Amino acid sequence: MTRKLRVGVKYCGHCNPYIDGPALVHNLEQLVQNVELVSWDNPTYDVLLMVSACMSACLSRPSFNGPWIEIVVNEIRKYQVTDGSPAELFLKVLLDEGIKAQ
Repeated sequence: MTRKLRVGVKYCGHCNPYIDGPALVHNLEQLVQNVELVSWDNPTYDVLLMVSACMSACLSRPSFNGPWIEIVVNEIRKYQVTDGSPAELFLKVLLDEGIKAQ
């Protein structure tokens, strides 16, 4: 059995949302195989996914030395992943599913 990629998810406070961040992540979870979503404060994830629901992107990145992806509204604003890594494959799936890279 292939080990699932553990994705730590951190949401903004949704004080002025343009999108429903949890719904976006839930949809991604349904589309992406071999991914397990966990809370960002769980120390055992492989990649950090940060989701900001408005353009102010006030979400702060926690201390994490691994790969990360930041989604702001429906765009990937920033990311740091290693070529050929499972995190890069996850990023590619996000792009294939219509999350635009800025």
